[in-house]
Amino acid sequence: MIVGLGINLKLHAPLKTLSKRQERIKSKPWLTKGLLRSIRTKNKLYTNLHKKSVQDDHKWAEFHKYRNKLNLLIEKSKVNYYMQQIASSNNNSSLMWKTIKNILNKGHKKQKDLQDL
Repeated sequence: MIVGLGINLKLHAPLKTLSKRQERIKSKPWLTKGLLRSIRTKNKLYTNLHKKSVQDDHKWAEFHKYRNKLNLLIEKSKVNYYMQQIASSNNNSSLMWKTIKNILNKGHKKQKDLQDL
């Protein structure tokens, strides 16, 4: 009975798998919908610059200005997110250390290729 239930569950309610892009976005919770929209706009500006054969210095300056402001906003959003995480975990030391390790990127182990060994 349990085996049949598991098969029916997989058939009628399969687990949703995330694409690589969705996984990357989900791993960065400080990226809001507005920031993601701005990133798409920046990418469109960049592709439009490369599609045109004429190099326009004004357009490049506009792109660089937009890119730099966007990077500043992303960095501020990231700092704000982690400050909120630390503030909300001030009574729970294990959660605070988990947040600190996440900031320092200590929780991610790098895998070496077998060829490198």
